[in-house]
Amino acid sequence: MLDAPVLTLEALSVRFAADRGEVVALEDVSFAVSAGETLALVGESGSGKSVTSLSILRLLPPSGRIAGGRILFRGWSGETVDLATADEAALRAIRGAGVSMVFQEPMSALNPAFTIGAQIAETIALHQRVPWRDALARAETALAKVGIAEPARRLGQYPHQLSGGMRQRAMIAMAVACRPALLIADEPTTALDVTTQARVLELIAALQVETGMAVLFVTHNLALVPMIASRVVVMYAGQIVEAGAAGEVLAGPKHPYTRALLECLPARHLPRDAAAPRPLPTIEGSSAVRPAAGCAFAPRCPLATLQCETGEIVLRAVGADGRLSRCLRAELL
Repeated sequence: MLDAPVLTLEALSVRFAADRGEVVALEDVSFAVSAGETLALVGESGSGKSVTSLSILRLLPPSGRIAGGRILFRGWSGETVDLATADEAALRAIRGAGVSMVFQEPMSALNPAFTIGAQIAETIALHQRVPWRDALARAETALAKVGIAEPARRLGQYPHQLSGGMRQRAMIAMAVACRPALLIADEPTTALDVTTQARVLELIAALQVETGMAVLFVTHNLALVPMIASRVVVMYAGQIVEAGAAGEVLAGPKHPYTRALLECLPARHLPRDAAAPRPLPTIEGSSAVRPAAGCAFAPRCPLATLQCETGEIVLRAVGADGRLSRCLRAELL
C-alpha cells in the first residue's frame, strides 16, 4: 500500500507577464504522488508539463509567478512544507536533497566548465555535510550505481567528453545521490536512441524500488507511460483534461484529446502490407491561449458542440474507477 502523498498540488495556477498583460500558463492543476509511485504527466509541447515541474521547485523564469494554489511536499522527515510560499533558505535545503530534477537536455543542464565528479560531489557535500574527499567517493559510487563503466575515470571528465546516454545517466546519478523523496524527470529520454531510452527507464524504476522515492515522469510520448507509470495525468493548454490509472486511460480514454494523442502513435498504424502504407493521423490545428469560456480543445475536437465552446467545462469524475475528465461528452467515448 502506498504511503501518504509525498507531493500534493492543490489548485496550482501560474501566470506569465506579457506585453498585453498576464498570460495564464497553468490553472487549477491538482494531483498527488505517493512514495514508491510513478505518476506520468503527459501532453504536447506547450500544454504546461514543464511549467508544472519547474513550479514545484520554484524555478520559473522572472516573468512567471505562482498566482494561486499550494505545493505541499512531505519529505522523509514527515514534515510538510508548502513550496509555493517557502522562503529561499528552505527551498535551497529541499532542492537536490528532498526534491531532485532530471532535465530533458543534460548538455545544457550540466555545467561545461566543471567535471562530472565536481558537479555531483558539490551536491553531496552541500546537503550531506561531508568532506570533499568523501563527497567524491560517493559521487563515484553514484556513477557506478547508474551503470557508468570506469566511474573513477569519468569523475575527471567534462560533459562534452561523455555520450548523450552517459550524460543523462550522470544527471540521474546527481539527482539521486542524496536519496530524494521525490524525483522529477522532465522528458529524460527525448534525445536518446530507443536502446538507451529503455535503459534509462529501467534505471529510474530500479532506483525507485531501492529508495522508495516518488517519481513525477514528464513526457509527451504516451507510448512510454505503460512502461514506467501506474497513473497518468493528461494536460492541455495549462489544464488537466484527464487523469486516472495508466492502463485504463490508455485502453479507454475519456477525453477527445487523450484519444487523439493515442491515435497519433505510429505503432497503432503499422501497415499489414508494407506496399500499402497508411498516413499517420495528426491533430488538426494547434494549441493556443485558452479562451475565456468553453473547452480549450473545442476548436480541434471532432465532437465539439456549441455548449463545448461556450459552457463551463469542469474536471469531473467519470465512472467508478476514480477517472477524471474535463469533457461534457466523456460518456460517449
